[in-house]
Amino acid sequence: MRLLATAALMLVPAAAVGQTAEWTGTWKIVNGTCREGLTATVVEVPGTVTLKGEGNGRDIPPSERVVRVAADGSGRGIFPNPVFGDLEVAVPPGRGKRPIKLTQQTRGICQWELR
Repeated sequence: MRLLATAALMLVPAAAVGQTAEWTGTWKIVNGTCREGLTATVVEVPGTVTLKGEGNGRDIPPSERVVRVAADGSGRGIFPNPVFGDLEVAVPPGRGKRPIKLTQQTRGICQWELR
């Protein structure tokens, strides 16, 4: 019985890995005059989208933000940031590469899309 329980637990991660999507994009400014060009890797698993920003090596450090998403793939998250204030991430419905929006309003409204 113990062997069956262990085997069943080992199957769960394998199923989740099969549903993982990963892609890389560049943040492009769509509104405002803020900087653009930072690269981020997006990792999707059922229930979450994780954005891993590489930073710029100067004033923007690497980051990782996890957004909970609904069954349709959409979700929102607000994350405090010491440089820009609160950042809002909006993930549209879908799966795989799609335009994810990032908004900050502390130093003027700026919006980016990860493409």
